[in-house]
Amino acid sequence: MNFRRKRIALGVFLLLTWLCFWFSYKIFRNLLYEDYPLTDPDLVNITIAKDSVCQSGTKFAIAIHSAINNTALRQGIRETWGNSSHHGIPVVFIVGLNDNKDVHDLISLEHSTHGDLVVGDFVDTYRNLTWKHVISLKWFITYCPSANFLFKFDDDIFVQPKKLVSYIESIENKFEKPNILCDTVHSAEVHRNKKSKWYVSRKQYRRKFYPTYCNGYAIIYPRNAVNLLLHTSKETQFFWIDDVFFTGLLAAKSNIPRFTEPIFIAPSHAFNLTKINETRLDSNATEIFNKRPVGPTQVREASVLYRLWEIVNNDQI
Repeated sequence: MNFRRKRIALGVFLLLTWLCFWFSYKIFRNLLYEDYPLTDPDLVNITIAKDSVCQSGTKFAIAIHSAINNTALRQGIRETWGNSSHHGIPVVFIVGLNDNKDVHDLISLEHSTHGDLVVGDFVDTYRNLTWKHVISLKWFITYCPSANFLFKFDDDIFVQPKKLVSYIESIENKFEKPNILCDTVHSAEVHRNKKSKWYVSRKQYRRKFYPTYCNGYAIIYPRNAVNLLLHTSKETQFFWIDDVFFTGLLAAKSNIPRFTEPIFIAPSHAFNLTKINETRLDSNATEIFNKRPVGPTQVREASVLYRLWEIVNNDQI
């Protein structure tokens, strides 16, 4: 009888110990990890956009994420590879808001001149890139209802749209189910150094490694993937690194594969961008540039865009 009582007492003790541990863990977890809001697309809205950018029957659309002060790069893209008259693909630049009235007035003037800005009602900062990505996908779904593909680029990249369209059409069967084409990143370690531009605390993301995600400078979204990502975002906590969030966390949660192919991206290390204004491309860069529709990346000056465009149009490759 005493043995039975001891067993019951031991069971009660273990149960109480487990409950104390569980509640302590929950309290500690709430202190350690911040509760971020869900990334509901309805939390941000498009305040400026031209309805007629995407015409009926448009198959492809280009959305370029641009820092609000990168006026020269936007103009360089308009006058080179982003000019729709060269390839027939609608092109818009995604920007946010700025509290500076002079900057706001310049953005309004730029849009009234070119009609190609899509402005979201969020402050245009590096930590708000996820909201910029949301606006980009919302614009595509709302303003380009007939388009099957969204080409998302950053404003520091060179693209050859005709080659890109030909390439996508040659592998279009791969997008019958949701897939994302990009330059994939595998097993990237989270930056814990507070001095890093990409510093992420354990309160923001607790794991040591990110899931496979896409380098954000060039991402090819089919429409079925965009719809799925926007839906999944409504039940997912906000994370500020947009390429990790959309093409890593949300894509994994939505079971959307990310894939790349060697012919897609022209790596920047193949080009000497500091000397590109002075000389032709060398033979190695010429071969890479000729075969790949996207790249080089990290084009920080509009003059490089003009030089690359000159090389393309003068058949120097």
